[in-house]
Amino acid sequence: MSKKVLTIAMALALVLGLSGLALADGNISEVDQTGTDNEATVSQVGSDNDATIVQTSSVVPSGNVATQTQVGSGNIAYIEQIDATSGNTATQNQMGTGNEATITQDESATGSLSSQTQDGSGNIADIWQSGNSAIAMQNQLGENNWAYIGQNGVGNEAYQTQDGTGNIAFIDQWSSGNYAEQDQGSGGADGNWAKILQSGDDLNEAYQTQTGNSNYALADQNGSGNFSSQTQTGDYDSSTVSQVGTGNVSVVTQSN
Repeated sequence: MSKKVLTIAMALALVLGLSGLALADGNISEVDQTGTDNEATVSQVGSDNDATIVQTSSVVPSGNVATQTQVGSGNIAYIEQIDATSGNTATQNQMGTGNEATITQDESATGSLSSQTQDGSGNIADIWQSGNSAIAMQNQLGENNWAYIGQNGVGNEAYQTQDGTGNIAFIDQWSSGNYAEQDQGSGGADGNWAKILQSGDDLNEAYQTQTGNSNYALADQNGSGNFSSQTQTGDYDSSTVSQVGTGNVSVVTQSN
């Protein structure tokens, strides 16, 4: 059994008016690995950050990789790659104050990739993956945004970007080979709500772009090979797309 653990705990704070550096405190890092060839890296700069990595594999070769970087204060990051998982990679980067990030790769997940980046304050990001060769990536800029990705299948891809305040993004993929992408902000947008549901058969594709404020977008794909694109560039727009069957195409553009 071979396990590699690299934990770097750095707590440095700049003090205005002084030429030196002062030590900060209150950072917490916990790593618990069971399996073979798992790698965990934790880097903390600031104060009162909390980072936890748990990697457990009881059946297959492990080889999971988890990386956490926290710069700021009061951030919480949690990675759990659990039973019978192998070859998964999870990365969390937090810069700012009071952000929360959670990644869970469970139930025999193999070769999946998860990445979360938070730069701001009060953002919440959650990823749950079960299956093989899945990709989930979340990027949050601003304040008080919430993002969730859930994947159960093979070869699903999901991407979320939030830039602004109080945006909500939700992606749920429950079949295989689906692609979902949400972009809220691209320079700053507030109070948007976006949701993509992909279930039934495989190979559905959905895009949601919101660059205004207080917009609502829902795409529900229950079939195979469907395509949906929703673009909202104004304020207070609402769009709902429901696709049942095979090979349907929907393109919605709203502006004001």
